Amino acid sequence: DNPTNLFVLGYQLKNWKVDTVCLPSAAEAITYLEKDTNFDLILTDMRMPEMDGITFVKHIKSNIALRDIPVSLLSSLGEVSNLSEQRLLFASLAFKPLKQKQLLEMLAQGIQSKDKLKKKEVLVSKEQKLFNDLASHYPANILLAEDNPINQKLALKVFEKMGYDIDLAKNGKEAFEMVKQGSYDIVFMD
Repeated sequence: DNPTNLFVLGYQLKNWKVDTVCLPSAAEAITYLEKDTNFDLILTDMRMPEMDGITFVKHIKSNIALRDIPVSLLSSLGEVSNLSEQRLLFASLAFKPLKQKQLLEMLAQGIQSKDKLKKKEVLVSKEQKLFNDLASHYPANILLAEDNPINQKLALKVFEKMGYDIDLAKNGKEAFEMVKQGSYDIVFMD
């Protein structure tokens, strides 16, 4: 809510080429987020008029479209009473006055927490989707170089389940010639 702090933070982020939207209150941020949920991180102050940072983040986490966006909290010393609760709510926490290095660390922690969440989603959905539609999401020309007939059959079945139609080379020399003639994105080999 402090115009000077908002300008300085916004200026620093934009100077680092971070696509940034600066809003002067939690209420305006909520209104904005109802229209645009495409954010990698939300930075919020602890003490704001009408709604503090804790209430703001709880509102965000209650919205299914927003709850996976990490939120980082800026606070003055003494404003945060229950640090263990805050660590559960926020991707990172920093105390003002904020140095550039601290701001950069907050950004990194926030993005890392979002990446961890994405990795968890991939792991959870791996069993359900990996063998069904991987090729449609990640098309590739694949060459398999394998001399063992049993391993060939197994690998061909696995790739087929993922939706790939791959080429097979029965030895290294054959694989080398096929790579010279074709254009492969990846070669799997023993």
